[in-house]
Amino acid sequence: MKRTVIIITSILILSLSLTYLLRQKDDLQGTKPFDDQHQKQAEQPINPPAQAAAQGGQSAPSQEPRADNDILKPITSESPEEFYKHPHRHLVAVQVDGHWVAQNDLLVREHDFVPGVEGRRLRLFKIPESTRWPTNRIPFVIDSSLDASAILAAVEMFQMTNITFVERIDETDYVVFRRNDKGQCLSYLGHQGGEQDIFIDPKTCMAGNVAHEMMHTLGFVHEHSRADRDDFVTVHWENIERVQYPQFQKIDAEASLVALGPFDFDSVLLYASDAFSLGGHPSLTLKNGGRYNVNRGRLSDIDIQKINKLYPDEKGN
Repeated sequence: MKRTVIIITSILILSLSLTYLLRQKDDLQGTKPFDDQHQKQAEQPINPPAQAAAQGGQSAPSQEPRADNDILKPITSESPEEFYKHPHRHLVAVQVDGHWVAQNDLLVREHDFVPGVEGRRLRLFKIPESTRWPTNRIPFVIDSSLDASAILAAVEMFQMTNITFVERIDETDYVVFRRNDKGQCLSYLGHQGGEQDIFIDPKTCMAGNVAHEMMHTLGFVHEHSRADRDDFVTVHWENIERVQYPQFQKIDAEASLVALGPFDFDSVLLYASDAFSLGGHPSLTLKNGGRYNVNRGRLSDIDIQKINKLYPDEKGN
């Protein structure tokens, strides 16, 4: 009996000793017990790549924007996705090649910035009081470095409206079509006063793209930004880079001119179904999930209707 007890005790002592030695080996190799590992992981910062960069280390590329250009920081405590789903009276602006730009092509002047908010945002003033041109006759000048053909083709599209674009003589308020070799078409939203630029890249801005920018110059926002857009299209946020969320902001009904006409899938102001999408997946679809074709060949009937309502002729038509 004594012999049995001695054997069992020896086995237990040997087992405990072996366990102790194994733990000592793990500690020497820097390996911690399972529970301790999880505790350390929980103590790690939420954004380790940012910490590595701050310490001078290398980190994987991040899709988060730079702190000085933080277009994801909402005014409220809502998530960016929720924030950009709500209609607003402003658009988030970012700096692109020396210009402040909202929604990829709307130029923003310093006096348009909303004071007292995080980042810089374009204020959308009441329309038509502050953005409509004072007359239906809009003078323009074409920079001599540009091929005028695409611009003149766009000008011709507006012959079906109450707006007439005419070559400038000596008018104070006028549009200047300027060359931009950065692959962008850019314009201001509505009447600015004085000399007002529309930037055209001759390699990428065809007549329909120029007409798109001219519509902005008249005061019209992107069709997919209308306050009522969710009744007509689905925004697939999961297919959009977070840094591109502001491209899909909704603008309140007054500023987006909802009263001038119905949502228009044929408008030159509607984004393409795959605009700013990830991996070719659609960013915008019909409510049934299908894609749609975008029009850049002419002003749609509803584009013309909206222009004429905002700029009626002498008879009020």
